[in-house]
Amino acid sequence: MIDAFNRLLRHMSIAAAYLAAVALSVSVLVTVTDIILRRAINVPVTGVVDITQLAVMWAAFCSIPVAFHLDNHISVVMLTDRIPPRARVQIFALGTLIASVLLLGASLTAATKGHQEYLQGDRSMILGIPLVWYWVPVVLGFALSAACSFGRALQYLFSATAPVALVAQGHTDDQ
Repeated sequence: MIDAFNRLLRHMSIAAAYLAAVALSVSVLVTVTDIILRRAINVPVTGVVDITQLAVMWAAFCSIPVAFHLDNHISVVMLTDRIPPRARVQIFALGTLIASVLLLGASLTAATKGHQEYLQGDRSMILGIPLVWYWVPVVLGFALSAACSFGRALQYLFSATAPVALVAQGHTDDQ
């Protein structure tokens, strides 16, 4: 059950990472097009800032979940290598559980702010993009990150797919 849950989260987080890559590509394409058009014929792309900001929001927040799913975070090796493997698993499990709670809180806070933007009808300055669309990737990115972190915690605590030997060697991702 835990492994199936984590497989689903893996597919979702990788799909989100691909969406992030597309969003970043859109941002780059719009910016480069704006630069070329300004230099060549002195005509800017209307709303380049609105589009770029929106694309970067989607790129940034959709790329975060895959890091939580793969547990690709920095640890202080000088300290973690000195901790016995079983204790290391427990510490990693506690850390991922705490991260899940914090990420869920961040997602709920962002959802509240996005809802306020929706109710007020706020829009971007140039193109009039509803600002709620700037909050959607924040909410989804944090929520999926919370789920991925929780899935990793369950794996540390209850699953045979995160054996102590792998954690002891620093290899915990299930690619």
